[in-house]
Amino acid sequence: MAPDHHPSRPPDIELPTGLPLSAMTMLALVAATLAWIFGAGAWSAALGGPLILLFMGLEWKRLARVAKVLALASGAVVILVAGLGKLTLAGLVEATDRAMFLTAFVTVLGFLQSAARSSPMIRRCGHVLVHQPPGRRYLVLTSGGALFGMLLNLGGVNLLANIVQQGVEANRPTAGDRIADIRLKRMSLAILRGFATVPMWSPVAVTLVILLSSMPDLKWAQIAPYGICLSLAYLGLGWAVDRLTYPAPSRGAASGRPEPLTPLLNLVVLAVALPGGALAVSSLLSISLISGLVLIVPVFSILWIFLQMRGTVDRPLARTWGRLRHVTLPSLSEMHSEIGIFAASSFIGVLLAPVVDVEATGEWIRAIGLNSGSILMLAFWFIAGLGMLGLNPILTVTIAVEVLPHIPDLDMDPLTVAIMATCSWAWIVNSGPFAASTRMLGRIIGHEPGEIAMRWNGSYCVALFVLLSAGLLAFG
Repeated sequence: MAPDHHPSRPPDIELPTGLPLSAMTMLALVAATLAWIFGAGAWSAALGGPLILLFMGLEWKRLARVAKVLALASGAVVILVAGLGKLTLAGLVEATDRAMFLTAFVTVLGFLQSAARSSPMIRRCGHVLVHQPPGRRYLVLTSGGALFGMLLNLGGVNLLANIVQQGVEANRPTAGDRIADIRLKRMSLAILRGFATVPMWSPVAVTLVILLSSMPDLKWAQIAPYGICLSLAYLGLGWAVDRLTYPAPSRGAASGRPEPLTPLLNLVVLAVALPGGALAVSSLLSISLISGLVLIVPVFSILWIFLQMRGTVDRPLARTWGRLRHVTLPSLSEMHSEIGIFAASSFIGVLLAPVVDVEATGEWIRAIGLNSGSILMLAFWFIAGLGMLGLNPILTVTIAVEVLPHIPDLDMDPLTVAIMATCSWAWIVNSGPFAASTRMLGRIIGHEPGEIAMRWNGSYCVALFVLLSAGLLAFG
């Protein structure tokens, strides 16, 4: 099966194999990152920077506007930092390393998303999630949004939102417009709120990659218990807001037999097996969890594709190779905007961190009597405020986690900073009208992102903002 071609898409420069040059560039970047993981040294970083620039040059016409702006801003920041006398070769290498590692991580997630998109099990689970009685549907959908978000990233929102939209519209003539609109709203918010918790607990979330790269002494196992508990609190608040807004119908209002939830067990097994395998690999090879994920995700995904083929087609091994060559590998370049945003934001964040005078900041904090809790709350407001204006939290979170632990006399524990960062990121995913999740959801269900984030989800986001501010103030 050949990859789809769209009339608006510029033709790719192709190698004799038919694989787009931009996809080959990303594969070379992943190889350089793996070499770096196994101690290849500075040459891999020297190769990574040019590969990212080559990829963005090849994909420039297809990049989203924000990715182009951030790419140009990267050059401006280099000039700015150099003009301030703060640019060093070590800093430039560190920023390039971070961009390279994050880009490689996002690229290997493309293998996982490709495997999940073709999985009958994933489609079956999606069907089960939306065919539940009203009282159970919200909880099942919001949990599904979290699990699908881990495996498919934004593809999870895409899959569930399409299933929801089609199911609601199919039943609109019998249910009526009012009931259909309420169902669409409740089910869409359940997906969004579930997906938004992924940055707090998932080892394959970009948030965790940034945190663990910025604070190497911090481990995912330290963050995960807090992240899981906070995710349950986020989901519980969302459920409470939903039930207060739409009281449970009378028992007689439910109709039809609900789909059994047993197919979801396979989804839970996958969600446990992936980080479990990465932990085993990282322990065996004495590397970080994120490095273990970069190694294991492609292998995990190829095995998943093979298992889909086995028993359904002849020559499953050959068909798996054909799927990889003609679908999975070419699709790696389809994440062009995400790669551009992540690479540029992480590069800028690392370069800008030394510009902040931590000594002067510490003096200012002491002068006005701020404590750690106040700083955590202000950092959350900083990330949330700029996120509402459209600035990707990759940049603001990177700056926060690079600066806060180094402010003298503040004694800011890295774990505390990490918890603040994950909570802030999750809030933006729920609340930001410019967030990719709300934009994708709005495009599928036919509503403006601002309407979803600020009108439909407004009461939940305001309550969460107040509770999170108070919690960080007390926690710090």
